[in-house]
Amino acid sequence: MQLLLQGIKRLTNAFDLLPAAEERLAEPLGIDARSVDRSHTQHTTAFKQFAALVVLNAMLFHEELTRSNARVRTLQQCIRKGSPKDELLKEWDKIFSQTNYHAVFDLARSISLN
Repeated sequence: MQLLLQGIKRLTNAFDLLPAAEERLAEPLGIDARSVDRSHTQHTTAFKQFAALVVLNAMLFHEELTRSNARVRTLQQCIRKGSPKDELLKEWDKIFSQTNYHAVFDLARSISLN
């Protein structure tokens, strides 16, 4: 549990480095980007943490899937490539086309694309 909380914190901090992170993350989460008020840091932090949890959940599921599906590259294999984000998104597209795990990856993919 502690490791997951650390991952959420690190990814939330990484989201903070994105230009207009709040607005970019709002849409995939079903939040109207126009309603984002950056002065409500508790609110914006909460949905950035939720976005981080969604992405980390997909990554954990992805890694678990590699144990039973040799066609899926591990997270480590994706990270070693030129752009880890692009490689991960490519791998998730492959998972979409080969399996029925849309519920796990669709939202995470939308967050990652923004």
